[in-house]
Amino acid sequence: DQAAYQLIERHCTVCHATQPTQPGFVAPPAGVLLDDPAAILQRREAAITAISTGYMPLGNMSGMTDEERSQLLAWLQTSQGN
Repeated sequence: DQAAYQLIERHCTVCHATQPTQPGFVAPPAGVLLDDPAAILQRREAAITAISTGYMPLGNMSGMTDEERSQLLAWLQTSQGN
């Protein structure tokens, strides 16, 4: 789903990419890469937990709204990577 990938790009891959763009990050935290669909699906359960608890995005530095959080969680819970 393109909308979900856009949310991930805006709120997750700024840190969780091979070359993070978030100031202060020179490598992805904990080595977690979320810059391709396969990687996202491999970490689906951890992502659901991190997003639903508000742990991620860290300190909500990217300004994820409650609506965006709900949309991304819904996609993660139902997506098969299509």
